[in-house]
Parts: sequence; structure tokens; C-alpha cells
Amino acid sequence: MGGLILQSYWQESYVELLWVAARARSAGLGRKLMQEAERQARQRGSRLIHLNTYSFQAPRFYEKQGYRRFGGIAGSPKGASRHFYVKHLNNA
Repeated sequence: MGGLILQSYWQESYVELLWVAARARSAGLGRKLMQEAERQARQRGSRLIHLNTYSFQAPRFYEKQGYRRFGGIAGSPKGASRHFYVKHLNNA
């Protein structure tokens, strides 16, 4: 139904991949996977988590999860854009 790959290094974590089957997207699985990724990142000592996505994928999804866009590349790929997001983690 879905999965997530999280890499952690230098007190930071990076969402390498988030994938959710179309039929599971309205059930909140993506949100649950991101919450678990953030929990794992905190457990690993990360102070922030970052990721990138394309304009035709899920920028609004990440914004709803509290991620802040900090950059982008227009025309990557042609006709679209790449967006970079970060979220600072409260390790309390």
C-alpha cells in the first residue's frame, strides 16, 4: 500500500522516497508514514527533516504536514518544477 525511505546523517534526516498507492491516499496513509518518519528522525537525533518533490507530485501535501518550501528549480523536468522542503523538529 505504501512505504517510505528515510536517511539520517549529521543530525538531519532526508525523505528519500515516499510512495502511497492511489487507492490508499485518501485513507491518511501518507500522513501516517510522514509522522512515523518524523518520530524515527527524532529518535535518531535529527534536528530537521528535509525532502524534495515535483510540482506534479505532492507539494501541497507536504505543506499541510508543516513543511516549509525553501527552494526550487523551474523547468526541472521540462514543463514542471522541483520543490525543496524542510521541517525543524522539536526533540522534546
